Amino acid sequence: TETSLERLLEDDRPPDSRLARLVRRVPIGAWKYLLVLSDMLLIIVAFVIAYALRYQLQWFRIVEPVFNVRFVQYGWFLLALLIILPFAYYLSDVYPYRRGRSWVEQVYAIATATAVGVMVVIIFSLFFSATLYSRLIFLYAALLITIFLGISRLVTMMALSHLRRFNIGVESMLLVGAGDVG
Repeated sequence: TETSLERLLEDDRPPDSRLARLVRRVPIGAWKYLLVLSDMLLIIVAFVIAYALRYQLQWFRIVEPVFNVRFVQYGWFLLALLIILPFAYYLSDVYPYRRGRSWVEQVYAIATATAVGVMVVIIFSLFFSATLYSRLIFLYAALLITIFLGISRLVTMMALSHLRRFNIGVESMLLVGAGDVG
């Protein structure tokens, strides 16, 4: 009977972990929006760190005091990245998240889309900005965004692997028949 089969399946399943209990509370349709939101937060963090690397730590090249630009002046570039990059990720098949893709494939798609998005922002900055901005900050930002989103995808893959033990994200299939026809 159905109830005895359900009881057998429930007995084999380990008790839910904290992550499994948390995931069960979130509606299924919300996960794609949470992924985009987390990516946008990581883009902001990466850009702030890129600014700090360029202007506070002055990696690879010293910034002349005349060209020292406050972070507020980079706000438009950050806003442009927050608009352009999710669109570039969608066009590069980063969104929606699909199971079965290797981590390397995901990071490659993120890296190419990030490079294109950052290049678009640099081109706009050259045409529409009178102030000379450091282009190294865009290189730092592109690298950091790729690294942070790559780590994010690795953590996502590990979490999904963990959740499969609790029958979360598992699609059941019934195979009827045997051989080639089955």
